[in-house]
Amino acid sequence: SDEFQELIQSYNYFQESLRIQTEQEIRMLKKLVEKATNKELVEEIYKVLQYKSKQINVNALSAGSPHEERHVS
Repeated sequence: SDEFQELIQSYNYFQESLRIQTEQEIRMLKKLVEKATNKELVEEIYKVLQYKSKQINVNALSAGSPHEERHVS
């Protein structure tokens, strides 16, 4: 039916918009990790990155954890 197709299109649009927005947020969080000098802050940002990655079913942390790449104090 037309209503069902319209619902599917709306859902797909919403899902794609959410994916794009979440990918942008992940990029921004990765930049924060690069600039962070506080270990606790890096760990908290890392938790948010994991959460955001799960939202769109991707592994945003596949490049390695900040703990492997940098030493913060």
